Amino acid sequence: MKNKDTKYKEQLELICQEVNEYIMNQFKYKIPPAYITSGTNIFMRPKAQISIYLRFWYEQVYNIWPPKTIIVAQLGFRKTRKGNGTHFLSFLKEIAMKYGYEYIGLESTNDESSAFAEHFKFKDLGERWNYLISVKDLQIP
Repeated sequence: MKNKDTKYKEQLELICQEVNEYIMNQFKYKIPPAYITSGTNIFMRPKAQISIYLRFWYEQVYNIWPPKTIIVAQLGFRKTRKGNGTHFLSFLKEIAMKYGYEYIGLESTNDESSAFAEHFKFKDLGERWNYLISVKDLQIP
């Protein structure tokens, strides 16, 4: 029987593979740009079209984020207002449902990503521009 840490690491490797497949298909990358760093994070090598930094917390780490939360620490696109954020959010919702995550959080947002969060009815956590929504409440057209 696998211990919890081994199972979690294997799951994160599968998620990273899916993130790479998504980015490569959606943005026509030839080499997988995302990799796992610091045990619970997926970071993307700097590229011109998109930047991503995700945290996957299956257990409570800090008081602000509940267990089973995917946290978007950074998400940026060279071409904005083209539906890329909405499409990526839909992809994250699928990942969350597949791997048992219950929440998606947006961390330390700027004005644009705060407006994005409010558009999708994320809850303002009232601390340093952080937002949270349960996967079951997330409605994407």
